[in-house]
Amino acid sequence: NFRIILLLKLDCLIELKKLEEAINLSNSLMKSSTTGSGDTELLLLRAKCLYNMGDLENSIKPLQMCIRADPDNKNVIKQYKFYKSVDEAKKSGDNAFRSGDWELAISEWTKCIDLDRRNANVINKLYYNRGVAYAKLNRFVDSITDCTRAIQLDNRYLKAYIRRADSHLGIVGDSVHIEQSIQDYEKALDIMQNMNVDEDEERNHRAEIKALKAKYQKAKVALKRSKRKDLYAIMGVSQNATQEEIKKAYKKKALQYHPDRSSGKTDVQKAENEKIFKEINQAYEILTDKEKKALYDQGVEVEDMDQAHQQKYGDDDDNDGYSNHYQQRGRQGGFGGGFGGGFGGMDPNSMFNEYM
Repeated sequence: NFRIILLLKLDCLIELKKLEEAINLSNSLMKSSTTGSGDTELLLLRAKCLYNMGDLENSIKPLQMCIRADPDNKNVIKQYKFYKSVDEAKKSGDNAFRSGDWELAISEWTKCIDLDRRNANVINKLYYNRGVAYAKLNRFVDSITDCTRAIQLDNRYLKAYIRRADSHLGIVGDSVHIEQSIQDYEKALDIMQNMNVDEDEERNHRAEIKALKAKYQKAKVALKRSKRKDLYAIMGVSQNATQEEIKKAYKKKALQYHPDRSSGKTDVQKAENEKIFKEINQAYEILTDKEKKALYDQGVEVEDMDQAHQQKYGDDDDNDGYSNHYQQRGRQGGFGGGFGGGFGGMDPNSMFNEYM
């Protein structure tokens, strides 16, 4: 009869993943059903539809109705136990996450994923949730992997793009990951700016876009910094280091990499040490010059330092003696061949002899 045809259509819609259409047909059939809670075939299909939509808790209710009507139906009991186990594993992970037990949350959600990897609307959320938990543990690579899995199942998954971008940015100093974070923030912004929102949600939506744009700008700044020569890292000091700490670090580094300590090393090792030694001297010169240090901290590239310094301070001889030094040495190729002189009164060669 016609009802049987509609049940077959409902089953086909579920298999074709046309779940919104399926649930609407299910609702219509439930309203027109003469047997109500005794319509086992319809209730099984409704449960299946809800389960595939990711509504685990409500997918169990039609099965409970079936069991009350037919307690000995083995197929119904089997399906009920399976859906129940998936729902309990997910809830266990949710509860662990809410209590701050990230490891347990990951473990429980992994169990849930392993129970049924075919249900995309369940596991994409579980992958995202697990990615968030991994990020809480600073396991950013694992977080990126899970968010990528979630996006592969739903390429409009806004939260997964944002979480993946945040995790890429969590891998500090890696320009490749920073570039990936920028791409993800751009995708997330595109999704948000093309969303249809209700009028009463418009204000919050604009605030969320503004916050996301701030993250995007932060990532772009981080990318620029990651490609700069890090003078503080070369010296082995923090950006908040005092002049005394910088000078102390310079003495240690200069002694370590001075060319006179390269005897017995291979030509490759000697060349590498010489390169490092030049970088140490370059870093010291900039970081112990108040004006040049300020320019560097403002984002001026090392290669542009002399030009930026002249533009800002000119050639006035009163600029802490910098201009004379610049004229004598800087115009001869920056920090090229020489190691001595001009380093705040500290000649690396004489210093080396003093400390040996």
